[in-house]
Amino acid sequence: MVQPTFTKFFGVFLFVAIALILVPFGYGTKMMQLALERCFTDPLVTAVLVEPLASNTRAHRFYERLGFHFVEQRWFGNDDCFVYRLNREDWHHENTIVS
Repeated sequence: MVQPTFTKFFGVFLFVAIALILVPFGYGTKMMQLALERCFTDPLVTAVLVEPLASNTRAHRFYERLGFHFVEQRWFGNDDCFVYRLNREDWHHENTIVS
């Protein structure tokens, strides 16, 4: 497997935590769509990476529905994570929320 070179990415750290009671209403999706819109507004941003815990299968499905693709499993300190990537060319900005 080709190892990703994370040094080529402009870093934006986002932490999206959604209370379980809000999940059925789509707030997490809307928040992530707005965050992606914000990230890809900058022409220097070519991809967005997320690192959910390997055990968090709900997060994996969430990111996959948004177009992210699995890259690799990686340890960040004591956290076993999956790295997902969304390339600019795979991003469907027509699905974003317009305010």
